[in-house]
Amino acid sequence: MKIRTGILFYFLLLGILIGMALLLTYFHQWLGVSATILGIGLILRQLWKEYESQFRKLKTLYDAVENNDYAFRFPEGGVSAREKKINRIFNAMRELLSRAKSEAVEKEKYYELIMDCVSTGIIVIDPNGFVYQTNDAALHLLGLNILTHTKQLGQIDETLPDLFNLLVPGNGRQITFHTERGERHLTIDVAELRGRDRNLRIIALNDIDSELDENEIESWSRLTRVLTHEIMNGISPITSLSELLLKKSDTNKSVREGLEVINHTGVQLMSFVKTYRQFTRIPDPNRSIFDLREFLNLEIVGMRATTEVPIRFILNIEPEDLMLYADKNLITQVITNILKNAILALQDVSDPYIRISAQSDEKERIFIDIDNNGPMIQPETSKQIFVPFFTTRDSGSGIGLSVAKQIMRLHNGSLKLTYSTPEETRFTLLFR
Repeated sequence: MKIRTGILFYFLLLGILIGMALLLTYFHQWLGVSATILGIGLILRQLWKEYESQFRKLKTLYDAVENNDYAFRFPEGGVSAREKKINRIFNAMRELLSRAKSEAVEKEKYYELIMDCVSTGIIVIDPNGFVYQTNDAALHLLGLNILTHTKQLGQIDETLPDLFNLLVPGNGRQITFHTERGERHLTIDVAELRGRDRNLRIIALNDIDSELDENEIESWSRLTRVLTHEIMNGISPITSLSELLLKKSDTNKSVREGLEVINHTGVQLMSFVKTYRQFTRIPDPNRSIFDLREFLNLEIVGMRATTEVPIRFILNIEPEDLMLYADKNLITQVITNILKNAILALQDVSDPYIRISAQSDEKERIFIDIDNNGPMIQPETSKQIFVPFFTTRDSGSGIGLSVAKQIMRLHNGSLKLTYSTPEETRFTLLFR
């Protein structure tokens, strides 16, 4: 009985030892698994921190691009080698994006400069009527200071907003409307530009009057050159021969009187032709900067000295120190001609006045308005006053206003009869 009890004890002890061995084995495996899991957790935590760090950098880069702010820079010193490489890549991306943006802005300014240098008005609008882009010529032709939506065209004419919104490519139009600077006649052409996110229409405006004036002046100039050349060639021999015959002492009285008439008529006709040659021989402007108030004051003094009519001269200059860049001698011809015509129109007017107003707009264009309260210029006459050789006076040459208009065109400006009513007549000089 004792032997059996001892054997059982040893078996029990052996079982306990084997159990403890198994427990130790499983515990060791559990520790290994736990260590592995902990290691993986630490790695994931580090990767997450790395992800957050790089994500913050990407967000910084994105916000900078969205706000056009490229002043930031990621540090490349005082960081680990790996961080330095990553920051260097981000900085290189920033440089590329900054350069691309600068090039895009430079190209946009270049195209805007080209648009502002052409005489054709250009307006780019989207399907909702919002103005995507416009140039100075378009604003000038429409008589507006700013244009952001086609609704603003209603300030000029209530039919214009619908007209512009319904324009389609290939459907050119001609329009007529009134601005504070007079009547406008424009041609409208349309082209379409299709993009990924929007469709735009490009509207081109051209001044019909300007084109007609230029062609008309060129035609008159050519005609005048031909006529004066032929007349001078025909008259010169007659005048020279009559002078030669008058020098002979044996010429009888009746023949001498006839020769004197021929010679006098020839001389007058040559003087007449030389006057008209001014129309075709206007020199190129020799521009300089001069004070407009001082210049106009001298013009007024000169005009007062040439007339006995008690005319009130009114001068308004804004700003007071307004300067003009132009050929002073040529502009003197323009102002003098308009003032002389005004003085002649005021001969029989009670309380006559001539008002000269000069001002500059936000685009640094200068307007000179010359008003008088003389008789109204009739519509049929107003259409011809700038035509060479047209005159309503017996002693007039008919080239004064046509020469004045040509001088203004040589200055890249214009001269117009802005309006004429029974109360007042206005001529406007525009210097661009």
